[in-house]
Amino acid sequence: MGRLAHVLGSVAFGHSVLDPHLGQRLLASCLAVGGYGVHDDHLCALTFPQQAGQAFPLSLYQDERGSVTLLTGCLFDSADVARGLSVATDTPDTVLLAHWITRRGAETLGKLAGDFALAHWSPADQRLVLAVAPLAGRLLYWHRDGTDCHFANTVALLHRIPTVPRTLDMLALTTRFAGRVGDLGRSVYQNIGQVPPGTLLDIRADGQRHVPLWQPENNQRIRLSSDQEYLEQADALLQQAVTRRLRQTSKPAFLASGGLDSTAMLTAALRQQPPVPVHSYTVVPPPGLSVTADRGWYADERPKIAALAADYPALQTTLCHSSTPSAIETDPTLLFQTTGLPCSNACHLGWFSSAYQAMQKQGHDVALNAGMGNFSLSYDGFLCFYDLAREGRPLAALRLLRQVARYQGKALLPFLRATLINPMIPRPLFYQLRRLRNRPPPLTAFNLLRQSWIEQVGVEDYLDAHDESLIRELGTSSRQQCLYFLTQQRVLSLPSSMALEITYGLHLRDVFGDRDLLEFCLAIPREHYILDGRPRSLIRRLLQDHAPDSIVNESLGGQQAVEWPHRLQPQRAAFTDALDSFADNQMLSEMLDLPRLRHLLDQWPEADKMPASNRLLYGFTVSNAIQMGRFVRWASGSNR
Repeated sequence: MGRLAHVLGSVAFGHSVLDPHLGQRLLASCLAVGGYGVHDDHLCALTFPQQAGQAFPLSLYQDERGSVTLLTGCLFDSADVARGLSVATDTPDTVLLAHWITRRGAETLGKLAGDFALAHWSPADQRLVLAVAPLAGRLLYWHRDGTDCHFANTVALLHRIPTVPRTLDMLALTTRFAGRVGDLGRSVYQNIGQVPPGTLLDIRADGQRHVPLWQPENNQRIRLSSDQEYLEQADALLQQAVTRRLRQTSKPAFLASGGLDSTAMLTAALRQQPPVPVHSYTVVPPPGLSVTADRGWYADERPKIAALAADYPALQTTLCHSSTPSAIETDPTLLFQTTGLPCSNACHLGWFSSAYQAMQKQGHDVALNAGMGNFSLSYDGFLCFYDLAREGRPLAALRLLRQVARYQGKALLPFLRATLINPMIPRPLFYQLRRLRNRPPPLTAFNLLRQSWIEQVGVEDYLDAHDESLIRELGTSSRQQCLYFLTQQRVLSLPSSMALEITYGLHLRDVFGDRDLLEFCLAIPREHYILDGRPRSLIRRLLQDHAPDSIVNESLGGQQAVEWPHRLQPQRAAFTDALDSFADNQMLSEMLDLPRLRHLLDQWPEADKMPASNRLLYGFTVSNAIQMGRFVRWASGSNR
């Protein structure tokens, strides 16, 4: 019931016609895996299961006027939408959305709660609409070829059409590899656009335009009469977010840790009326493996999950682990072929594989998670000190900052500099101070990009044109930071999330990707996140009566993939072989600092002797550089 569909289509505007042989071939391959399609001279519209032969909901609808709607994903309030349209409450989502567009206009799709992307072709109006719901967990891709326009929910599908270009856009690719966004409508391939969440692309014969479906109000403010009212409203919105994501699923699962946002998600689900089964899956270190977390973190989620299960007998927990790397870590081409896009942080994604495999084995169709919690309900509040100072309350900012630093065991002066002083420094001065301290350029700090390559392709000018800071926390308020991560930075992770959905046959739904909840979190006074001198104060107070003290009052963070040295060690030889293959690629030689990468691989410490300080260097920087090199070779047809 919660399964997802692939969508692929082409339209020909005006008097032009599509290639009939290509359309017939694509339609035949679609029908062969249990899909549906419509094909004529001006339209080829296909929808099929993400895994061959898998049952999936109705995802294609053609009305009496010939208009066709394709859908991947779902609405969260289908029955309410149906009642508003005066149709049966069991009407499929694809039909509901087609009626909505016809009666209320595509530009109003942003009013609907859901995790969906759709295409709608109106032959009478000669209009193609591509739309992705606000905060959805998916993207659409498109290419315009004269009078023809092609679209799909992955680049890999789009490339089934021979005329769609396969040349990489090195400016966009470098920007994404550096962890920045740039133009949200630009993919990493030349002349292939993407439609991000909260956006509608209106395509007609004479051109196309982007229309925002949702623009969060950065200036909206909520003032309630008491702290209890804030907590009650936050809890009601959390409950609503969970309720919505438990709809249209036959057997939901929960990917959870013992942290605050996962606990909020689980306890909200456990308090649902009527009660629903709550099956949680938690990734932990393999039994018997001695691991040590970095300073400020704890290594194992087992005690916290056990404490929560003791309070809630209805919670069914499964602990998942793997002592060896997963297939998506050792062979990233599996992910490349799934989406046609690079995979960031494959080591981290592979760590979750044991949980997704267990869900798949148990027949779950939907996996709820708390991915966006850190920038909504469980925001740490560290930039709120800067907010208070800007609002003319510097003493309150300093008082709360001192309390939070003490609570987390942080040295006061470095914490003051990072959270209050640095955000106030003008960008040019901040960059100059970095140079004087011999700090690496901002865009090469956590990767192996060459600064000369960044300058050659023009990344800094590109980011400046899109008003994106080289340092994310520089000169920004807490609200701006949250919005940046939730509506822009998050787009970078969606291809990997979509690849996991396709690989494991699950619909991943983020509880905290809820517009109503997010708008509340943005509008409340900022001190609610650091009230009583504790970071993440809002969610701690919310959970006070619903979760064990060992979770609510934990000052450390749960470290994911803490056994990373043991997962990476078996890949060292493969990394070296991959590096050898990079040497004959001129583009990679100019893009990546291959000599430094070679040195790091040569100096690779044994897993049992890997210093904690090397976690970022080897677990992120080195592995990501290898994966990027592999992708460039794969995408350019030189992979071996």
